[in-house]
Amino acid sequence: MADTVFGIYGFDFSKPFTVSQAELVPRYGFPECRSRAQDRTHLFLTGYGIFPEGRASADIDQSAFVRRLADGMTFCQQQMVIPTRLIRISAGDSIAQMITSGRLPESLPILSDRHTPGEAIGNDTFYPGSRTLFLELFLAHTERASADHPLTAAFYRQIEIWKLSQPYVEIEHFLAFSGLEILARAYGADPNNRNVAVPLSGFLQSHSFAVPQALAEDWAAARNALFHCGQLETTAPGSGNMVRITDQLYALGTLLADASLKLLGFDDGHVNWARWQDRMPFR
Repeated sequence: MADTVFGIYGFDFSKPFTVSQAELVPRYGFPECRSRAQDRTHLFLTGYGIFPEGRASADIDQSAFVRRLADGMTFCQQQMVIPTRLIRISAGDSIAQMITSGRLPESLPILSDRHTPGEAIGNDTFYPGSRTLFLELFLAHTERASADHPLTAAFYRQIEIWKLSQPYVEIEHFLAFSGLEILARAYGADPNNRNVAVPLSGFLQSHSFAVPQALAEDWAAARNALFHCGQLETTAPGSGNMVRITDQLYALGTLLADASLKLLGFDDGHVNWARWQDRMPFR
């Protein structure tokens, strides 16, 4: 038997850490790790994972674990992160030789701009332990919860935004809004109200996000115009405001991410929970 490894493309980390049975090893220190991870045209090999032979366990599906780990990394980065398939290191081989030979390429080209509003959870240079804490919580939740669990569904609506091959605003808006509606109707106080703004604003306010019902109604008006008429802007019937889905993407996406974090039980003391308003991600 031998160690099993996998490459990690597009994740910003500069310190080794362990999650479950996997040891994660970065290839770069700061600031190179950040510039490589945030590149918008290529996915760079920013590190690799190791399942050491001596710690292998039949209780873990390593391939499924790696896929979920990469999904959690995508959420952290708010950009697509991808892993390679699992590779068994043979006697006399090494990860360095695999990189040199091209079996683990230095980078992968991508066909479209790898967009992002900025990371959801700060990197380990400035916030040691934050990403490790999140990944442990995320992996524990996704291991025990079903795919249709409301919190799982909300997380994966966020994650799928960053996996889109093209940044279609219509799809991004739908995923963000529907993710929030799932959480509001699963965890809010008035889940069956036909006016989605009622459970939406109530749920967010109960988690200390200052979203009045009038604002939620503007968001709902934009969603309805998009979903039913294919319109990217409309006049909200309640407020008379002109509402555009492009103006709402940052707030909705950030609220979906942060409400999911709160329900997961994540708080590293650094997230600015008002960043959906002021765009200041950390404190």
